[in-house]
Formats: sequence, structure tokens, C-alpha cells
Amino acid sequence: DVTLVAMWATPGDAPYTVRHWMQQLNDDETAVAGTDKTITYEEVEGEIVPVCADYAQETGSQETLKSMVGTMTAAQAHAITGFSVCPFAQKEIEADGTTVIDIFYDRNTYTANFDANGHGTPPAPQTVPYGALLAPVAPGPVTGYEFLGWSVDKSDTYWNFAEDDMGAEDLRL
Repeated sequence: DVTLVAMWATPGDAPYTVRHWMQQLNDDETAVAGTDKTITYEEVEGEIVPVCADYAQETGSQETLKSMVGTMTAAQAHAITGFSVCPFAQKEIEADGTTVIDIFYDRNTYTANFDANGHGTPPAPQTVPYGALLAPVAPGPVTGYEFLGWSVDKSDTYWNFAEDDMGAEDLRL
């Protein structure tokens, strides 16, 4: 009698890629560009690169990890100020190293409230995405007073609507 014993080889490790995509603002930086998460590939300076219309990869946000072929990836979302991670799924790791996990992050929205400081009628609050510019506004006119601007802390430093962007918390001006 002869007993044959099965012998097994492990499939080995293979690399996989994790890409982190942050939602972009529109051209005038007042709203999000959109929510299309479709990734296409374009040639840029002789190299094929992934492109997404409404999301962009931040510098250094792509990771190459390695694990056993046939197992599931272990991609992890990052904690990014002003952004919330969108749901994503792990994938089975392919031996050829082509497995890619794309993780998308949407911008959070925050509200700017305006305090007329006892003079006139304050403008309506503005809810905008993180990093966006606020629309310039002024309170209603008040006889005998000149409106100087909006201040975060009642100091002589005024909000610059062309440059100051929404932070990662509600704002009172």
C-alpha cells in the first residue's frame, strides 16, 4: 500500500496600491466640483496616470502595501481634517500586483454665522464646504455708522472674502 500526501505551496506575497482621493472645489472655490468618482487614465508627460474629474490625489497620498495573494487587502482610510471618508470595499489581492483600492473623501460643510454686533440686520448664514470661500456680504445700512468689515474675534483683523477660506468648524463673524 502507498499513501499519497498532498503538498501545498503558499501563493506568496504581492503588492497592491491604495489611492486616496480628496473632493475638489469648483473653479471659483465657492462649492464642491461635484461627486463623480469615475477614474479614467490619461497620458501625462509620457506616463499613464489615473484622473478623476471631481477628486484629486494629494501629493504622497498613494500607498503600496504587500500581503499574501488571495487574501483580502487591508486598506485603511486616513483621518483628514475637513473631510469624511466615503464607504469603500476591500478586494482580493491578485498575484500580478494590479489590485487597487480607491478611497474617496468628501468635503465636510460648515456654517458661517454673521453677527451685526447690535447694528443693522445680519446677513443669512452661509453653509459652505471646507476650504471654500464665503460670498461677500454686508449688514443692512445703519444711520450714523460706517461698516468696516467682519471680524472673527472683534479685533481690527477683518475677514478677507477673496482669500480667507472656511476652516473645519462653524464660524461666527
